[in-house]
Amino acid sequence: MTEWTVGANYVYLAGPIDECSIEESTAWRQDAKKLLTSCVCLDPMDRPFTHHQAFVTHQRPLVALDKRDIRLSDFILANVWKKGFGTPMELVYGYEVLDNIIVATVWPEDMGPVNPWVLEHSHVIHATVPDACRWIENVVNRRMS
Repeated sequence: MTEWTVGANYVYLAGPIDECSIEESTAWRQDAKKLLTSCVCLDPMDRPFTHHQAFVTHQRPLVALDKRDIRLSDFILANVWKKGFGTPMELVYGYEVLDNIIVATVWPEDMGPVNPWVLEHSHVIHATVPDACRWIENVVNRRMS
């Protein structure tokens, strides 16, 4: 459960969960949390029902919580390392519904050209999670100075 702090910089960590191992879903998010020292990360993997059968039986409440976290965020860090449905939906939701959110997308070079939908709904594209995190930290630091 996130304790909300006025004035904090919130980053929603979007990325594949369904059809991924727990390690695939959590490792990059843990790395991002360590790098985003000026931010509060909203991680859907911190919820009690995020994986496998629990994910299937609790889809509606999970989507509602994800949408709430996106609405409350200043940034979306979307790690699009694998094709899926949820992450692109989160990108479009954040980009189209919220005019104050900045979408930083990680599109690994080995995935080929950036998908036009991802390109259209991202403010910036990076090749790695650390690069995207450094970019977000720079934006936050400029805002604070």
